[in-house]
Amino acid sequence: MQEVNEAELDYPDDTNALLNGEPFTGRAIEYDADVPVELTTYIDGREEGPRLTWNTEGQLLIQGNMSRHHGAVGPWHFWDEEGNLIREHVFDAAGNIRIIREWDETGRILGEEIREALRGNRPIDIAKRGPLRWR
Repeated sequence: MQEVNEAELDYPDDTNALLNGEPFTGRAIEYDADVPVELTTYIDGREEGPRLTWNTEGQLLIQGNMSRHHGAVGPWHFWDEEGNLIREHVFDAAGNIRIIREWDETGRILGEEIREALRGNRPIDIAKRGPLRWR
């Protein structure tokens, strides 16, 4: 898969990424002072696949998966600067945020919220189906 510096891409609108005027397929990496801080995956110019965010020390802060048709899907994880998992959002296949969980810095769960789907042409019972698997 092709990998480019995110600065090489053009964004003529809110949904397409172009490289040399053509829809981009591959991984775009954003840098801050030569340190990678975000990786976004594109297929045919649209976000599709893993998205990762790091701080400038290389600590992973956000890990999730994007769908070109529905935005965020599956589990998204959020860490603090010390590497502690502090939040999880679970999206269904239609891009609805269905579960939100939060932890304190010791790993103790602070809360869980389960939400109903707001969009999609059929209800998705994630309790039976489970969250989308990470690619």
